[in-house]
Amino acid sequence: MSSRLSFQDLDETQGCQIPPAQKMARALQELVTRLARQAARAHVLSSLSSNALQNATASERKV
Repeated sequence: MSSRLSFQDLDETQGCQIPPAQKMARALQELVTRLARQAARAHVLSSLSSNALQNATASERKV
């Protein structure tokens, strides 16, 4: 059985005391990962909208 346990699960169910600095490091790592994903999505959306605008402008010039 391979269930994933979070740091909080270990702390509460197993009685393991995880040092606060380690908890903070993990929380920061998760935050940075989420922010990086959001930044990547924003970059893709920005590129798509920029390309769409360029295509629309090019189409108008042809008319």
